[in-house]
Amino acid sequence: IAWNADNSGLERRASQSSLQLQLAPSLEHQTAAMLSILERYKWHRFSIVTSQIAGHDDFIQAIRERISDMQDRFKFTILNTVLVTKPSDLLELVNSESRVMLLYSTREEATHILSAARDYKITGENYVWVVTQSVIENLQTPYQFPVGMLGVHFDTSSDRLVNEITTAIKVYAYGVDDYVNDPRNANHSLNTQLSCEGVGDAR
Repeated sequence: IAWNADNSGLERRASQSSLQLQLAPSLEHQTAAMLSILERYKWHRFSIVTSQIAGHDDFIQAIRERISDMQDRFKFTILNTVLVTKPSDLLELVNSESRVMLLYSTREEATHILSAARDYKITGENYVWVVTQSVIENLQTPYQFPVGMLGVHFDTSSDRLVNEITTAIKVYAYGVDDYVNDPRNANHSLNTQLSCEGVGDAR
């Protein structure tokens, strides 16, 4: 059972090889929220900007899948997909027609990316940056973040985590119950075969 609200991509990557219940909104939930903002204001064309944060490929894939799901009611066009490893990578956006950017990175990386974006004059009244929870983290805004920046934000406090534990345990218990009572799983065990005793016995 995982929380890690400020970097859902990290949990998504880890969960591909294990059974995991994530309590915080996933990358899919966040991209759906971001695209709903674009749909609300009828912004059809946008660019994707990411750092090398864990899950950046998953973020891009989640956007593409969401666009595919929405294509019957709203058409999106991705103009650029920019992986920022150095400030000059943003030149691709300078030479683009894109005025709306979706950013997925850590908060620290975002301060550098958005500072460079300001230097390249791709912030301000003619541009909109929409960011994930991993960028926002909390409501104390660094000066590098442009005025008018939009983002996905949800409560990531310890109190919120504690409030979700009951729901998580219920969901997990119902899942185990359904699994055990399904005749197709009669020959499968949920035993993890983990051990703290012996040498080389634990798996």
